[in-house]
Amino acid sequence: MLIKVQLGGKKKYIKLEEVCFSDFLSAVQQKFMISENTTLKVTDDQGIEVDEDVFPELATTKEMCFIIHTDDELLFAETSKNSVDFSDLTEFGASSNQTEYVTLTTCDLTVLQQGVVEGPSSPSLTDTLSVSSRLSSSDSGSQMLQPLTDSFSARNNIKQILTSKTAGMTVIKEYEDTGSLKDSTRRLMVNIIVAHMHEKEGRTVSKATKEFHALGIVSLFPSLKDPYSKKGYEHFYDIQSNKGFLEWRIKTVQRKSRTTSASQSRVELKGGPTLSRTIGTIDDQRMGDECLEAVSLLNHTTDRDLVFQKMRETFHYRQQILHNPQRSADVLQMFPRFLDVKGLILQDFSLMFGAEVASRFLEKWNTSFKEKVIQEARNLKETALLKQHLKAVLKEGSDTTDDPVC
Repeated sequence: MLIKVQLGGKKKYIKLEEVCFSDFLSAVQQKFMISENTTLKVTDDQGIEVDEDVFPELATTKEMCFIIHTDDELLFAETSKNSVDFSDLTEFGASSNQTEYVTLTTCDLTVLQQGVVEGPSSPSLTDTLSVSSRLSSSDSGSQMLQPLTDSFSARNNIKQILTSKTAGMTVIKEYEDTGSLKDSTRRLMVNIIVAHMHEKEGRTVSKATKEFHALGIVSLFPSLKDPYSKKGYEHFYDIQSNKGFLEWRIKTVQRKSRTTSASQSRVELKGGPTLSRTIGTIDDQRMGDECLEAVSLLNHTTDRDLVFQKMRETFHYRQQILHNPQRSADVLQMFPRFLDVKGLILQDFSLMFGAEVASRFLEKWNTSFKEKVIQEARNLKETALLKQHLKAVLKEGSDTTDDPVC
């Protein structure tokens, strides 16, 4: 079933197989990219809190939209009652209808996140974070809270990614010590974040995900923010141009992945008919038109001695075909006499390796070669001819030991 959900100013549909409150919360965290450690509060559109007992009944109500509140949003809203005078901001926003900028120091952010229970602590990031929100006469307070909520969520996401890696802790420590990041450290951070995005979404990462992580970077490391750009994080990812450090790293990873896949798909062939060997001079080798005439004659003559002679005369031509990956599979179609005249394979073997080595080929056929050839044949693409020969060999069994097909 589909359930309508709202987080801040964003509304999305959540699809559930069964009406289960815990499954619903997990789906919300995944849909809005909320950290698993973040506490969520669910209310209806009237602001009444929804718990596990009443959720199944409300979920079936038409036009019901569940409102999701994160712990950061709730904490900020509670703290803002004592620290921000919304009436003054609303009055100014209603009269001018312009954008207001609320500048919070990192100390303020730390207090907002930790709450009054934990008490104040010294901040680890010493720069300031500027958060803008558009005020209107209708709902100025909620509109000012939304950018802060997105920023906190993105910031916590980046922090969780980095703290889960040893290299990520190096990035955070350098920023705490120096208030900035070296180019090499910044590249390391981008690599870690891109690897995390690929792990979550695969090779294709959505623009929204890239922008969310770019916002999180400048929220966690304010000095990396670009003061001359509209949003401050376009150098990490600009959704309009689809450029930035994150996008460039993603393209690099994809390019290397394609190169690796291509190199792995190329199988280096060793041994067998594909291996180039030095072959001694063989007399009476046909070339050009004479070779083609000999091949044509082979397909029609029934004279066994003539078949052996023409096969010998076309040996070099046949070797060229075997060493050509585009044509090697057609060798039996061009020289079908291999299939019905025994001894032709042995003749080629003798021309290639000499009479002494060729004699050992017959000696070791049953003990060393036969099973290997059968196994290799089973791995080939199945054809009617291949099935016929395999069936014949398996049927003959031990009867073929004294009369090899070569």
